[in-house]
Amino acid sequence: MRAYKSLTLLSVVIMALAWAPRAVAADYTLPGGINSAVFQNGGCTLNSAQDEMTCTSGLNFGNNNDTLSFTVAPFTINVAGNFDYRNGFKLNETGVASDVFVNVGGNMNLSGGSPGNNTVINAILSIDGSFNVGNNSSLSGDITITNGNLNVGNNSSIEGNLDVDGDVTLDPNTTVNGNVNATGTVTNEGSVTGYINAPEVEGGGDAGEVCDVNDNEGPCFGGSAVYKYRLNNPGTGFTCEAVSIFVEVCADSSCSSLSSDEVTANLVATPNSGNPNGATQTYNSANQTFTGNASFSLTIPEPGNYDLSIQSNVAPQQGAECVGPSGCLLTMVDTGFQVVPPNPVVAGDDFNVLVRSIRKDENTGACAAAVQGGIDLNVGLLCLDPDPNAAACGNWNDVPSAVLSVNSVTISGHNTPTTVPNVSFDTNGEALLNTRYGDVGEIALTVSAGVATGAVLTGESNAFVVAPAGFAVRALFNGDEPPAASLTTDFFAAAPFVRAGEAFRIEVEARTSQDLLAPSFGLEFTPERPNVGVLTPLLSPLAADASSGIPATPALQGVGTSDLTRVGDGLFATNVARWHEVGVFRVEAQVAGGSYITSNLDANTQSYPIGRFIPGYLSVTLIDDGSGSPVVPEFMDAQDDFTYVGQSTAWFVAPEFEVVARSLNGVGLTNYVGPLFRLEAVTETNAYEIASAPAEALLEDEDLDSADVLVTAPAEFGDPGVMLLNDSRVFVRQPEPHLPFNPLLDLTLSASFFTDEDGACYRDSAGDPCRGEVIENIGGSQQLSGRLNLLPVAVPADEVMGLEFRTEIYACTGDLSRALIATSCSLDDIYWRRNIRDNSTEYDIDWVTTAATYVLIPNGQSDLGLVDIDSSLTGVGTFTFIDGQQDGANQLLLQSGGKRGRFLWIVDLTPSGVELPWLRHDWTGADALDDPQAELEFGLPRDNPRIIYQRELGW
Repeated sequence: MRAYKSLTLLSVVIMALAWAPRAVAADYTLPGGINSAVFQNGGCTLNSAQDEMTCTSGLNFGNNNDTLSFTVAPFTINVAGNFDYRNGFKLNETGVASDVFVNVGGNMNLSGGSPGNNTVINAILSIDGSFNVGNNSSLSGDITITNGNLNVGNNSSIEGNLDVDGDVTLDPNTTVNGNVNATGTVTNEGSVTGYINAPEVEGGGDAGEVCDVNDNEGPCFGGSAVYKYRLNNPGTGFTCEAVSIFVEVCADSSCSSLSSDEVTANLVATPNSGNPNGATQTYNSANQTFTGNASFSLTIPEPGNYDLSIQSNVAPQQGAECVGPSGCLLTMVDTGFQVVPPNPVVAGDDFNVLVRSIRKDENTGACAAAVQGGIDLNVGLLCLDPDPNAAACGNWNDVPSAVLSVNSVTISGHNTPTTVPNVSFDTNGEALLNTRYGDVGEIALTVSAGVATGAVLTGESNAFVVAPAGFAVRALFNGDEPPAASLTTDFFAAAPFVRAGEAFRIEVEARTSQDLLAPSFGLEFTPERPNVGVLTPLLSPLAADASSGIPATPALQGVGTSDLTRVGDGLFATNVARWHEVGVFRVEAQVAGGSYITSNLDANTQSYPIGRFIPGYLSVTLIDDGSGSPVVPEFMDAQDDFTYVGQSTAWFVAPEFEVVARSLNGVGLTNYVGPLFRLEAVTETNAYEIASAPAEALLEDEDLDSADVLVTAPAEFGDPGVMLLNDSRVFVRQPEPHLPFNPLLDLTLSASFFTDEDGACYRDSAGDPCRGEVIENIGGSQQLSGRLNLLPVAVPADEVMGLEFRTEIYACTGDLSRALIATSCSLDDIYWRRNIRDNSTEYDIDWVTTAATYVLIPNGQSDLGLVDIDSSLTGVGTFTFIDGQQDGANQLLLQSGGKRGRFLWIVDLTPSGVELPWLRHDWTGADALDDPQAELEFGLPRDNPRIIYQRELGW
């Protein structure tokens, strides 16, 4: 029974495992994939140049067969915690190790579950912890480990050097093509092609050298920096003169740098087993003490084949190598041709090749001329690098210009000599061949000719390099070249090319000095590659486009060795070039590494102007108050603490937007300045809407005119642009007055309002649609229906009349303060009240100078006319109301000079210099707004006219 239960439980477990969902492998590409969960969980961010990622915690690639690739080279990853991955993990699988640097602050692959078997990592690794390389894994790049151990699983390989502050364990069938420095025990069950420098070495594996030197830093061999000796062998020498052998002391495998150690060396030529004379004499050069490189002179008087070697007081790590047409085999002859080309030369350039005809004088043993005068010379081409199968010299039908010509004669393909007629040798037996090669690579020339004696003289040059003269660079988007390409000035005026961060195509083609294709570029044994980078300063923007500073020049992405690939004869291209800025620039293309093969020629070439790059999109935000909160817009009171209905209301806090141009990956751009800032003010129809107000309230204008939008380009590189609304709002003044109200407005700005001339619009992110902005419930200005009320005045004919007026508002009974004024009440409680809150409306004598409209003359007497009224009007200037009424001490005055009459006073509220239309009222009841008016009368009797006789009674 118990066994049955166990079996049942096991079946359940197996079924659960069978039905458990499987983790799906994920492919990640940096820097574009920075928003993926694995990086966001690690707290990862990119620097502004997009070529370095820093993670504040660890990275955990939790699925089997995850891949991580890069569109930028070089790229650096900094991880503060552990770097964990699963089986089949691939990092930079198709790239080269020198393009990626990974710095890990913790362990690598120790807490990520099962070991990382079957992995591929091509990167320079620096780990502040331990590293467990699983079985069947392939790593390329140097590995430095501090405070930890290194364990390499079965059947794994590492192409690079190991520097470990701890123990190293190499399982069976592991291979390290490099050196091992360790402070702890190295257990080697595999193979190390270099040295192992450690205090304790165990296991039965192989190593080039085992030692314990100093503090386990640096190689064995007493700490020598000599990696190998390189002997440049011409292949053929003459017994009548010394052979010159150039020797380099290399500090690395590629001999890209020379050792700084001083060495004493001797060059040795030992008879080869194929020497026809069977000579046993070994020929030595004189010992020389030198640093870096030296030329050795070796005299060998006997013809035959000899093997070159070097003897030195400093043993190299990897021995010696010979470069030249015959490796370390040196063939000595008595008679023949010596071919001396210049080195290097430029493809397409004419150059001279010296051909010496040499024979050994039988009497003196000295060199003499073997040929004088004109002879037909057979000249051949040897394609050495690229080899003839890959090089254009194996098939010139595709590129007819990529040929070797000698004295205007086209030489046939590889190792197919062609006769060059009538080559003239002088009395010294020397001739110059005028030569041109229309391709690139490392080549050699062969010559041969029959002489009168019946002998055939032959000769072969040393290998020499023909380097490209330059590159043709094209930038393409949808097949079109950049609009800026044809400009020589005003690059900012170019039409748009691509958006910042948008992928475009770059083509780089190797060219000769004749501006023809060099088809063999890129087919070399160690393939040459072009290198492309942005030139500074930019063509646009310039520092002059902002008040100070230098425009940012980010790296051009997507042109690394894994991106810029060979797509045709001498042609390299990438479809993922990206530039995360705006503007116009040139790139410079050159040979990667600065030297074509060993020529030290880099063929650097500047491109035409590339651009104009425009923003990927715009981000728009209201300015904040300094604490991160947006500043809320608010309207200003037009009067003391209110606004009359019909009066223009300006902003107290205007909507002010900051505009930041962004690349498609969301990174803010710094160069959206000056003429590259293409955001212009536009008219926005139906922008304003009343959100809260009486139903009768109407806006005079719902549009936002472009003239009322102030757009300011950044004054400094990296600053945002600014859009400031500078408009005003007016509620329509209708004949029917409103009770006081506190309105709220909504402001709606469409996507077109935030779209620049190039079509870059406001988006939340590059993949989102263009959007606008809505600001709701904008308030701040209390609206009051007002009027200017003129009071009738009557005075005797000989008295001075003070004109009386006051401002009134339509309001309920009760408090008139801003906070307490009632916004609704019964009709019985509403009336026009003196506006005690108005202490700022001005009155002026200009209101009434031409305002009298008729005169009523009592009893038909003509003793007061309009002219009399106008001429007698005096005043005291311009003053403000005090508590809504005129100041009694400052009045407008009339005097009739004893004349009588009654006339209508109408105040013009809109004369020149005065605009107060919001104080009009429907005085006539005609449902129209009128200027205020009142009747004035001079000649009012002092006594009651019905009293005929008046007497004072005495006591």
